[in-house]
Amino acid sequence: HLISSYLEDLHGEVCMNAVNFSVWEMQATDRAETYQLIDHYLDKRLDLVTIQLSENVNDMTTYEKDYEELINYIHKCAPNAQIIVIDDFWSGDDKSTLKEKAANNTGADFVSLSLIKGKPEYQCGIGTTVYDTGGREHIVKHDGVAAHPGDKGMKYIADAVISVIMGKTEQ
Repeated sequence: HLISSYLEDLHGEVCMNAVNFSVWEMQATDRAETYQLIDHYLDKRLDLVTIQLSENVNDMTTYEKDYEELINYIHKCAPNAQIIVIDDFWSGDDKSTLKEKAANNTGADFVSLSLIKGKPEYQCGIGTTVYDTGGREHIVKHDGVAAHPGDKGMKYIADAVISVIMGKTEQ
């Protein structure tokens, strides 16, 4: 939403969708069979697609190949879109390296989060007040929720993506 607001300030009204595609992460045998779930979001009129997937991937057998296939599929369905792959926020394994390699192999851009990984000041944190889509207030009490990016983490991620967008625009 920070990226969308930035682009609106720059260009006026923008159309933005945030899609939970975690089923791709959990599908290990044939991740391509999940593409139908995103088909109605992909269109040749898209200017930008960001992909932030893999924190929930457990089976790494075909991970790099599957990531490349996903990027290529999105590019085929949205050929005019800049595709930006966003690094994992938590990864302690080689997912980030493989994800960056997949981005490079397909011509997608990659945003590294290596400078903020594991740093508590970028996490939500226990006791943080958050609001659901209905505007209801909740206090974070679960360690798993608390480990997600907080406002500072989300701002860092948005700024990094915006930097890539603007670098691409200025070329």
